[in-house]
Amino acid sequence: MAEQRLAADQERVAAAPKVKLALEAAGWGVYRLRNIGNATASHVAIMSRSWPGSSRRPEGLTLRPQEAHEFTLTKTQYARLPSQLWVIYDGLDKATALPVPPDKW
Repeated sequence: MAEQRLAADQERVAAAPKVKLALEAAGWGVYRLRNIGNATASHVAIMSRSWPGSSRRPEGLTLRPQEAHEFTLTKTQYARLPSQLWVIYDGLDKATALPVPPDKW
């Protein structure tokens, strides 16, 4: 009986809506932070430790499933584009790294 309850709980957790974020390159230094999951992500922020500081850092976002937020990520002679950005949102225990795709120049 306990095994059946455990299996049912695991199925319920697996079927629960989940947030999944990804970065997309839109071109000319424009990127999109997109929620490709099936749950709404609240209080989404790119952490300052991975931000190159060349433009305004996205923070305090709410992203519904399939919704995206566009932002500019530009390199300068002093700051290169990072290979990953660290993102946090409500319900996430610790920041997670998202790979930065190559820009479409």
